[in-house]
Amino acid sequence: MAKKHIPDFVFMIGLLIIIWLAGSNDEKNKKIEELSLALSASTGINDEIKKKLKELVAANPHIEADVAAELNDIHDLVDIQQDSKAILAMAKVIENLLKKIYRNDAAFKIKMLKRKPTFQDYLNYAHEQKLISNEDFHHISIIKIYRNEEAHELDVKKEKSKVFSSMMSGFSIISTLCGMIPGLAK
Repeated sequence: MAKKHIPDFVFMIGLLIIIWLAGSNDEKNKKIEELSLALSASTGINDEIKKKLKELVAANPHIEADVAAELNDIHDLVDIQQDSKAILAMAKVIENLLKKIYRNDAAFKIKMLKRKPTFQDYLNYAHEQKLISNEDFHHISIIKIYRNEEAHELDVKKEKSKVFSSMMSGFSIISTLCGMIPGLAK
């Protein structure tokens, strides 16, 4: 009689293995679907960044040609998914806009009399002068950190949501700063 039950036992083990494998495939299929959605969302983020860039340029006809060229470069970098390099370019734009705003500021020149000002000096001064809010100061500081990492480290990768947030903040700040450059205000 014991020999009769062995095929039933083998059948039950086989059935359990099939159920387990089917469950594993469902889990794998779910993970593959999640990955696919994440990749779609990633493209969506890049599309949203490119859309925001176009809106920035369209809404700000006072943007100088050199800034517009950099924004075009940022667009191209986002297009080829070079997000860290795009943030580096964005930080460069913000720094140069601050330099243009303060190039004739006597108080700033006196403050920097003994040394050449850095991006942080411009950023601190803009914050002190209430040109940028506390929130913008922190957003630019994050962009500056990303820029420094990209400039000094190899193969920098950032989380998509952080890149997106930094870029959206950067576009807003660039738009604001462009409007403050003497002779270029709307």
